[in-house]
Amino acid sequence: KATVSVLNWILHIRRITMLRTAALLCAAVGLRGDDVGPAVWPQPFNMTWGTAVYPVDSTHFKFTLASRPTEDASPLTAAFARFEASMFPHRAGEQGEGGVPLASALVTVGDPDAAVDFGVDESYTLTVDERGVAIAAATQVGVYRAMETLRQLVVFNFTTEGYVVKNGPVRVADAPRFPHREVMVDTARHFQPVASLLRVVDSLAAAKFNVLHWHLSDAESFPYKAPSLPRLAAGGAYSPSEQYTQHDLEDVVGYARARGIRVIVEFDTPGHAASWCQGMPELCPSAACTSPLRPNNEATFDTYRTLLRDATRAATDGFVHIGGDEADTTCWEKTADIKAWMAGKNFTATEAYNYFTGRVMGVVAELGKTAVAWEEVYTAVGKKLPKDVVVVQWRSQSTICENATADGYRCLRQQDHEWYLDKLGVKWGRMYRVEPCASLSDAQCKLMLGGGGAMWGETVDASDILNTIWPRAAAVAERLWSPRYVADVDAATPRLAAFRCYLTRLGVPAAPIDGDGRAPPLEPGSCFAQ
Repeated sequence: KATVSVLNWILHIRRITMLRTAALLCAAVGLRGDDVGPAVWPQPFNMTWGTAVYPVDSTHFKFTLASRPTEDASPLTAAFARFEASMFPHRAGEQGEGGVPLASALVTVGDPDAAVDFGVDESYTLTVDERGVAIAAATQVGVYRAMETLRQLVVFNFTTEGYVVKNGPVRVADAPRFPHREVMVDTARHFQPVASLLRVVDSLAAAKFNVLHWHLSDAESFPYKAPSLPRLAAGGAYSPSEQYTQHDLEDVVGYARARGIRVIVEFDTPGHAASWCQGMPELCPSAACTSPLRPNNEATFDTYRTLLRDATRAATDGFVHIGGDEADTTCWEKTADIKAWMAGKNFTATEAYNYFTGRVMGVVAELGKTAVAWEEVYTAVGKKLPKDVVVVQWRSQSTICENATADGYRCLRQQDHEWYLDKLGVKWGRMYRVEPCASLSDAQCKLMLGGGGAMWGETVDASDILNTIWPRAAAVAERLWSPRYVADVDAATPRLAAFRCYLTRLGVPAAPIDGDGRAPPLEPGSCFAQ
């Protein structure tokens, strides 16, 4: 009886919390007459609004280019069709809204074929008033971001069975705070089919993330069938059907590029590489002691060079992640020929690690790419690290970004206690409170490129990856996109609740915002109150 009483009390408190959340949301979206503007996520840099309601002609609505015929404007043509199809999930009724409906969006773009690479201009302006919808952007990527905002502004009125934009006129001038906003997906601990990865990409675009960091290999498996090195996947994949072909990489990269999302590949070395040994045992210290990879065998670096050449033919982004984390050098010190090689070069274990990562970064440079590395590489090498290397801080308790930016290096945050999405007990509010430039001077903050959430794959596969990522990753997305002062959890709560429901309407199975990661609803109720 006591247990039942406590459970009832917990459920009572939860109901009160849910009702409070619902009340906040209703106020935020104007359902109770206390209108504070559109609930857009991530919050734009600048947005103004009014009180008018504009009907939208969902049957005939089209995006049109101001500069040249739409049919000639690849890749915008496909994006226009995609948004025209997804903005109107309900069929409009006969009654509709009064007034002249908005039937088109006039798009002005400077460069509709800009390379989707680091630093591409994502800024845009969006105006919705009685004259129509107008979008202006420097590149097609800015147009994509504007269309994502517009899609959130267009809502269905169930009374009139027509689409409207409320709070008009709406004027948005927007650009991201940081140029690098990622979600890392680990396909080595559990294989993610291509269809699953494409669904992830679509969801990232909805929150204006711009990087899919693809952690392709780890100790458990090596699923990439490199054309020049098929032995790696033949031995290292979980099964013959759990592999990625070169065409698969090309398809994922192309799909992401069409949504303004870069794909950065990572083959983690020298540690986390035991799966390499299954197909190419000569790269590893021994059958019993498999990792880190051999530093004293030129075949290791020749293989890495060939692997990257294959992968970067598909993943053409200017950044390549080399890994470098958690490399326990015990196997090197226990393997006689490696130990002798270290002694011959007068290397400590740390110096041998530095030699290895230096060789790997040299390969990246040969290919004309910029190396991204986990924080251990900077810790070991320090100021001798090439200045173009981007350092990733993953330990929350470390001061890597403070130290690295003070030394003139660019840095990314992906902190394990806050932004690791596999930590199911970390709620979105804790993620939202992270300030990427905390403890940094203004000069150091200019070297902060951003960061992102990490979806490590030990407990996720295609069945649960999306509701593990969402909606908590949205907290990371807003802290990386919106101005620094947009940091209040209470103020963000109703907008996040609305965004979570928006994601579900797009077909993204985002979990309730009140629970742990991927926790289901506890009882019946509105999407907005979970």
